Amino acid sequence: MRTTLDIEDDLLLATKELARKERVSASKIEAGGFRPFTSVNSRIVTNNKVNQLRDDEGV
Repeated sequence: MRTTLDIEDDLLLATKELARKERVSASKIEAGGFRPFTSVNSRIVTNNKVNQLRDDEGV
């Protein structure tokens, strides 16, 4: 069965990059949903941290 998804460009790029790193198809990443993962240096990035960085940058 095929399903059409309408997703933002930045999410699509993140999906493709994650799929490339995990050596799976982008559809496998999307089908499984995005699971929480840690950054390269093992620090967890929370929504609060993202919002703080946005505020700091004026975004």
